[in-house]
Amino acid sequence: MDFNKYKRILLIGCPGSGKSTLAKRIGEVTKKPVIHLDTIYWLPHWERRPQDEFENLLKEELEKEEWIIDGNYNRTLDLRISYCDLIIYLDIPRRVCLYSVIKRRFQYRNKSRE
Repeated sequence: MDFNKYKRILLIGCPGSGKSTLAKRIGEVTKKPVIHLDTIYWLPHWERRPQDEFENLLKEELEKEEWIIDGNYNRTLDLRISYCDLIIYLDIPRRVCLYSVIKRRFQYRNKSRE
């Protein structure tokens, strides 16, 4: 698939489905900026950002000309869909996602994720 013909790409799917990994790879190929919703939503030390602040930051990103966004924040899904050119839904079996989440938990144990 030629991802270069799309300006705004949205990746959604269950936790552990590979959204962030695929977003990074597409970003490397297309040279489009990759925005992980977790980096907008969470403050340092995994403190939640206030909802209105999160939504304002998200809108700033959505209004940019090109992007790849991954994440599952259902409250803002309609907004993100209204801006994107392509939606990639990763329909991965639950057992695979669960394995990935558990693996990630142990991989980053006592470490900070990027």
